Amino acid sequence: MRLEDELSLPVDVVSIGLLPAKFRHYVLTRGKIVLEKQPELYEALFLNTLDELFLLETSA
Repeated sequence: MRLEDELSLPVDVVSIGLLPAKFRHYVLTRGKIVLEKQPELYEALFLNTLDELFLLETSA
């Protein structure tokens, strides 16, 4: 069974680590976690993204 069929929603799977920080923040704040294999991975990615955005803003 396909994930799209199960959710009745279109699904786009990408490696979140390859996304630019601003888009990663958008995905992490507005997307939905469907499967989280590693506990606390979301929190680590979110904090890393906030750090990266802060560095981008302060270096401009």
